[in-house]
Amino acid sequence: MVEDCCLDEKWGLKDRYSKLYHQKMDGSNDKIRVNGSSTKLCRSGDSLGRRVLVKRFLICMVVFTCFFFIARQFIDLFHPTTEKLLTQAHHPRLLRISNAVEERVEDKDDSLFVQDLALFPDHVLVFLSVCNKCYVLQKEDCECVYRETGRTYKAPVMSVDLKEQDLEIIRCPHPPQPKSAQGYNLTINLKKKGLLVPSNARYWNDNYRWKMLVYEALIEEDNAILFVKGLNLKSGKVSGTDNLLCVFSSDLDSNLLHDKDLKKLDASGLENKVIKTKVIMAAQEVIRCEKPEGIDIRGMKASVWEFRRGLFPSVALPIDKIIKNAKAMKTFRPLHKVCACTMIWNKASFLKEWITYHGYLGIQRWFLYDNNSDDNIEEVVDSLGSFNVSRIVWPWIKSQEAGFSHCALRAREECEWVAFMDIDEFINPIEYIQNGTMFTDSAETGPTVMQRLIDNATSVDTNALKIGEIRIDCHSFGPSGLTKHPVEGVIAGYTCRLNRTERHKSIIRPSALNLSLLNVVHHFHLKCGYRYRNLPRGFAVVNHYKYQVWDTFKAKFYRRVATYVTDWQENENESSKDRAPGLGTEPIEPSDWPERFCEVSDTFLRNFTIESFTDPVTHLQPWQQL
Repeated sequence: MVEDCCLDEKWGLKDRYSKLYHQKMDGSNDKIRVNGSSTKLCRSGDSLGRRVLVKRFLICMVVFTCFFFIARQFIDLFHPTTEKLLTQAHHPRLLRISNAVEERVEDKDDSLFVQDLALFPDHVLVFLSVCNKCYVLQKEDCECVYRETGRTYKAPVMSVDLKEQDLEIIRCPHPPQPKSAQGYNLTINLKKKGLLVPSNARYWNDNYRWKMLVYEALIEEDNAILFVKGLNLKSGKVSGTDNLLCVFSSDLDSNLLHDKDLKKLDASGLENKVIKTKVIMAAQEVIRCEKPEGIDIRGMKASVWEFRRGLFPSVALPIDKIIKNAKAMKTFRPLHKVCACTMIWNKASFLKEWITYHGYLGIQRWFLYDNNSDDNIEEVVDSLGSFNVSRIVWPWIKSQEAGFSHCALRAREECEWVAFMDIDEFINPIEYIQNGTMFTDSAETGPTVMQRLIDNATSVDTNALKIGEIRIDCHSFGPSGLTKHPVEGVIAGYTCRLNRTERHKSIIRPSALNLSLLNVVHHFHLKCGYRYRNLPRGFAVVNHYKYQVWDTFKAKFYRRVATYVTDWQENENESSKDRAPGLGTEPIEPSDWPERFCEVSDTFLRNFTIESFTDPVTHLQPWQQL
């Protein structure tokens, strides 16, 4: 009997269960007969019944899974939006590739192609290399195209920006079913010409994510500075560099990404393509590298190798301009005494007041780091033609500290001092306003308020002690009883504040910064031999219009840009000073919001601006006029 069973298992005879194991029930002794033998059971018929139920259950599960998979494909495929995209995408004329566009010439400046991409939570950032002779693409000129064998998806472009002279960035939506779209080729369709831009960019969910990416690079005369997401270095501290290397390559193979084996970077055929240098200093998202001797790395892709995660993906190409180093700055005279740097997102309606007011105080140059605004900020900047304003496209979210380090480097050749402020912060020179000494008799040639404020703060400079940073305390203003944004402007509209001061803002000397460029938004780390100085509150403060009407406040805290500041909706660090006291984490307007944060009525700066800026004919402020 044992041998027969073994033969059955070996050869898998048909009707094994129906014939060989014919079952008969014996109700008297609660047994089942199997070919003459009997087996005791707990309950009559349980074994056979369970087998039948299990088989039926498995069959149903397989049928249901197949049905669900097919249904999901059809739902995605024939969703109105997707169906429209597919219908448009298979139009043969739009998918024609022109030889003139597809042809590559030796000089990349004369070609048009998709250079790189980076994946963000809500969009894909496409880097499009354009030639100097080409016209700048507009949003309506192009559309995003995802291509795979047998499938093509098209989607409207979300926005277009000119990042550098020969580099545009185009924001595209993620394709349908992004998890299954890893093999898609991503390119741009020029709608008016019906041409596809050449592209080798592949949509990968695991590569080129914004959380682990080398995203910017600058070159000094003897160093290269890389900006890196994903190293997760400690806030406010310089980190060790033993586990890091800088890598420069004109042809960074995607197969090397995340590879921990350094030997592969030295493989045969890569000797002249991959250059490794030492990391000099690392802090937060800023990596300072040794510059390769005798090799021009401009145009090479810059990356970082880390022993735990291997080679980082990179979209960073060092720009052509080489920044003077700190030693060269000792004999260099900047063009401007005082500049300002800020990072903004959808603040176009506030920009004119902020720049006009601080221009009156004597700020001569502005660097606006635009963090993916989708309002009419370009038009507002163009309308400020009488001011020296530069808009820098900075698409990297949660990276305010890195953006300020980048700004400090860029501004070093132009500015002796740089004020780092938010667009809702206004310097209030109390002493000069009270004494009526805002300007000298020769206002056109004499020092401005900002120049005199800085000269006063640095009057203690000696060979042994130099001031590299001026700190000004902040007064935080509340909604002041308002429910809508004041048409007369921020300064005139908000006139009630908290009694105590909160934190400070800084005006820094770029040449005095530590090589790490380390900062925590409000202040930088300085070189040895430099100190900071706190201005007395009776001399000057910063009016921080922090808690404005609910719609403005909600937008601000919905989109925090600082790396180490938690978004206000998240249940983390709820006692942080960056949060509104008592608000919690829910985006629900408290019934008493307009009356909150009001302890002291303060109309000092409001009265000054009305007196100084109001047009005697129209009775409007300059920022109210079109």
